[in-house]
Amino acid sequence: MVSAERKNNITLWDVSGREQPRKLKGHGWGIYSIDVSSDGRTLVSGGDDRTVKLWDISSRWREKPKMSHGEWMFAVAISPDSKFIASISPKKLSLWDAATEELLAEHPTLQGHDGHLDFSRDANILAAEDDIAGTIRLLKVPSFEEITSFHGSCPQFSPDGTELVYFRGDERIGIHWRDLKTQEERVWKTEWNLIQCLAISPDGRSIAAAEDPGDTVWTWNADAPDHPVEMEMHTADEKVTSQNVRNVAFSPDGHWLASASWDGRVRLWNLDDPHERISPLKAHSGAAWAVAISPDSRTLATGGDDATIKLWNLASRQQTATLRGHTGPVDGLAFSRDGTLLASSSGDGTARLWRAPTFQEIERAEKASHLRNSSHDSR
Repeated sequence: MVSAERKNNITLWDVSGREQPRKLKGHGWGIYSIDVSSDGRTLVSGGDDRTVKLWDISSRWREKPKMSHGEWMFAVAISPDSKFIASISPKKLSLWDAATEELLAEHPTLQGHDGHLDFSRDANILAAEDDIAGTIRLLKVPSFEEITSFHGSCPQFSPDGTELVYFRGDERIGIHWRDLKTQEERVWKTEWNLIQCLAISPDGRSIAAAEDPGDTVWTWNADAPDHPVEMEMHTADEKVTSQNVRNVAFSPDGHWLASASWDGRVRLWNLDDPHERISPLKAHSGAAWAVAISPDSRTLATGGDDATIKLWNLASRQQTATLRGHTGPVDGLAFSRDGTLLASSSGDGTARLWRAPTFQEIERAEKASHLRNSSHDSR
């Protein structure tokens, strides 16, 4: 059972009487509306502080979330069929059942302090970066039987699933496109030794990446792969001395590019008009670690040092909700292909699976909160 107070607290009650009530704190003022998703995993609340917040309540009655490494998790991925969750930490790679959150497989020799993960489009292969060894391993799902391994970092499958895209910083430096059938490769040249992050556009013709360390985002296009373009920063950024890009993501409709930076800001570029000046979003206190964009390209999710996940209306650049539940930095985010699930990984040693609210649900919650606030203001 759930109750809300005008003193800005939400209380979760165990009607069996076996557990003590739990308090959810986050609103600055009184709370005027609450609702729980049909699957019981997510609570939405609207407050007098004119914010809408979403809370993960699926694991509140457990001592700890099921998907746990017991140490910092650095990356998370959700398979295209929404059946599997993969997560990586400094000691192991794990595969989980998305429906039950039960552990299916572990790869104790594959480790990552800042690794990357990606499922193939048919969900039969997981590309996992072992950044300690400097290699990428292709593993069968769900057995984790190794198919092959090679030097590289930041692996991602191409949108059509026929190639694996990754970066190499050795004598074969560049962005590599490996044909999964023939193993033949084509290379887009770079002058970098290391990259922090990499993303592929939905049409498979462009790459966005940031050097490690690096304060700017660069893009490569298939029409001129040897001539990367530095994405224009905005006037407000000139005063920032420590941007250090941590993550980049294209929107599925190909209109937007987003980056998360060490300064806590999230930057957006309108790819239809790259010269449009868009003020950075002041997303998180401390670093912004992760960005992900929903399959309908309407919602931006960001994760940061403050242990929260923020949801934003991509068109208006307004924050629409906050997801709370992690107790450490949120450093990985991934939407399921159908947009119904959002997976997150954290420095608290856990991965969480959220029922991602639809854009319509967010709008309804916003309207309900605004109506209640308007009614309250008119008194």
